[in-house]
Amino acid sequence: MVEINACSSSITSAMSSRIHQPKVVMEDDYTVISKHVAFQIWHAIKESHVAGKRPVLGLATGSSPLGVYRELITMHREKSIDFSDCIFFNLDEYFGVGPDELQSYYRFMRENLFDHIEAREDQINIPSGSISRSQVEEHCLEYEGKIRAVGGIDFQILGIGRDGHIGFNEPGSTIDSRTRLISLNEITRRDAATDFFGLKNVPSEAITMGVGTILEAREIVLLVSGEHKASVLRDALERPPLTELPASFLQYHSSVEVLTDRAAASKLTLFRTPWLVRSVDWKKEMNISQGAIISLALRKNKTIDKLEVADFRSEGLSLLYETLGSNFGQKVLEDLDSKVGRLYDFINKRERQKILIVSPHPDDDVICTAALMKKLSRSHHHDLHVAYMVSGSNAVRDLDVLNYIVLKNEPVMRLLKEWASLNGITDVDEEIAFVKSAIYTKKKGEADHHIIRLIKCEIRRQEATRASSKAGATSHFLNLPFYEEYGSARKAPISDEDVEITRRFLEELKPDVILLAGDTTDPNGTHSMTLAAFEKAMNQISSQNNQPSLFQYRGAWEEFTLEEAYSIELFDEEDMRQKIGMILEHVSQIDPLFPGPSDDRQFWERARDRNAASAELIRKIGLVIPEHTAGAELYKQFELPKRKDSA
Repeated sequence: MVEINACSSSITSAMSSRIHQPKVVMEDDYTVISKHVAFQIWHAIKESHVAGKRPVLGLATGSSPLGVYRELITMHREKSIDFSDCIFFNLDEYFGVGPDELQSYYRFMRENLFDHIEAREDQINIPSGSISRSQVEEHCLEYEGKIRAVGGIDFQILGIGRDGHIGFNEPGSTIDSRTRLISLNEITRRDAATDFFGLKNVPSEAITMGVGTILEAREIVLLVSGEHKASVLRDALERPPLTELPASFLQYHSSVEVLTDRAAASKLTLFRTPWLVRSVDWKKEMNISQGAIISLALRKNKTIDKLEVADFRSEGLSLLYETLGSNFGQKVLEDLDSKVGRLYDFINKRERQKILIVSPHPDDDVICTAALMKKLSRSHHHDLHVAYMVSGSNAVRDLDVLNYIVLKNEPVMRLLKEWASLNGITDVDEEIAFVKSAIYTKKKGEADHHIIRLIKCEIRRQEATRASSKAGATSHFLNLPFYEEYGSARKAPISDEDVEITRRFLEELKPDVILLAGDTTDPNGTHSMTLAAFEKAMNQISSQNNQPSLFQYRGAWEEFTLEEAYSIELFDEEDMRQKIGMILEHVSQIDPLFPGPSDDRQFWERARDRNAASAELIRKIGLVIPEHTAGAELYKQFELPKRKDSA
């Protein structure tokens, strides 16, 4: 790795030769982050107008800025922001991808922002992915020239790749690099596989603004979410700037704000060991106190009750020891012990509770809550329901469709007959031949034909019904439109229709207890979007009496910490076996089409390993639990964000 001496590079007015500590804001509510950035953009536009110039905004693609764009669209509709004289520059575009193709960033920006704010073509600047290779150098020089001609970028939105790239500036990019064609590495291509229906379809090159181009922006906001970004965010902010970590060059910029959720911030010193950088009130900030003690016990390889004052002193935690007193260990263990089985006991306080598990995808319920589902089903006196928010059809292979047709699966054959009838076809074999032909002739990265997508929906429906029925649950399939609109892995913004479908369902079911997915940083974005639809729906009916008790679960992508958990639900080897069996009912998700960017394990393996690790962690810190315990599911209480009119 090569360390960069900033003095050897050209320094712009927004940069300096010294290291700056970017402002870091940690916020779990994605809506709050989105509103914050949208307000900053509004402010940047106002400042440009005061300075007598046109506002120049640098934009990014991907799931992170979608909430920002939705807020900007709302502000535009409410007449609180005017984009008519703004100039837009996007960071990058895939090389070899035309502007109308499904995965094009030009199309992404049109669909998610520009078409909704009446942006004219002369305002929009996005690198072209459809030019010939011989035109690339001139095109890149022209792009740089356009930015200089309008006085540079006022406000730039960024994300960060798992390898530390910003834009598509892969490791090895220098601080003075400019707009250019660049080869994409394996990590970046894997992360894009969802959008392109598989790794083999992802382009190997892209045109990107350079690091130097980005750093000349007057203000920069970096949006980061998910535990899979925790290590790279820490390295980018806390290690010396390196060419092998392009995002680390942001330390040379004097006006960078990092907006992150708890998962991505978990390895930053500011949040992992905050007492090293600020004063902590150990009595009031009990989550931090408990987290510090649990971490200390693990580092010292001791149970909590065996920790000594010397252990605290060696880690700079003397004040914590002095504040909590010598019996701190017993207090922490007693608090953790009170969490064991707490949610199950809470539910059982009343007879015949109606329990709703809100599952973003058709398998999140069993991956994350199957042990509790089985436990509740054995009590026999509760009414268990699962609401599957989206169809999950994007994650079904074409081969699964062919297998269901070959096996003449009855619901699929019925679906084919109905579709054939709608199209004036009397022979179902003719429709089957069409489906096979559509699969075999589908172009690289092309969306499925509608009938194929319907079959994939049906496959996920059957799998989810089989799995949840093993816990005696009633299945409901909401099929929210935002997931289906583009016919691809790309999601449309949450609409009024999504909220209305969710609201009607909740009003009709009237659940007493609701378990929601807390993995809001999932790499596909579906979890956060379905949670947003749920929150809006609940806020529309929150004035009614007898509001349900709300809890969150995790386990698909990350887990709650012991200190933040409300309940620790333990289970034995038999429950683990049954949980894995329920997950394996989702046959289409064995060797998943989209396993996520950072974990190659099967979904059942992730669930097993996470739950087993939670149980082992509990044992290591000294909490006495039954010897036959094989795993633990963690749950957290949840409160709806306040509505605007109640703020």
